Amino acid sequence: GRVRTLAGAYTETPVEMAVDGVGSAARFSQPMGVAISDDDRTVFVADTGFHCIRAVDVSTGETRTLAGSGVPGAEDTNRQHHNPGQFHAPRGLGLAPGGRALIVADTSNNAIRRVEIALCHWGAQCSIQTLAGNGSPGLQNGVAPAAMFSRPTAVASTLSADGRPYALVADEGNAAVRIIHFVDRALEWY
Repeated sequence: GRVRTLAGAYTETPVEMAVDGVGSAARFSQPMGVAISDDDRTVFVADTGFHCIRAVDVSTGETRTLAGSGVPGAEDTNRQHHNPGQFHAPRGLGLAPGGRALIVADTSNNAIRRVEIALCHWGAQCSIQTLAGNGSPGLQNGVAPAAMFSRPTAVASTLSADGRPYALVADEGNAAVRIIHFVDRALEWY
């Protein structure tokens, strides 16, 4: 197969913040997780070092910041707040069933977060909700927000045989794979 760079480029000079742009003009810092939209037009990237979620247009290579201010934090938000919310070193993400939201492993916040794609206005305002995890590391099953993680790093989301949405989470600090049932936001582990 053939490999090519869609967006971003290595630079000797450290970049202090996420830079949106086309192709090699875009700048990332430790891109870790990726997910692709249902229509294959957009790649979503967990930009770990810049504490944000980025969106890359597959046909043009244009990169834009979708969610996250770039400052480490744990702020949930909705469109009425007119701000992009905050993440702290997000490492993994997956597209929720139906393709309207991203499920994010917000690693240093020890949390799983939901980003409503259609309600984000390119880094200016967004809808971010914490689904599970309370910010403190631990291994606690239960209904959110009582459930706890320790450095979740990857997430995949799908529908069960009976059509109920759920997500599987790689919980690195607990050496466990966890499951979140979205209907009641209950958390279990395997």
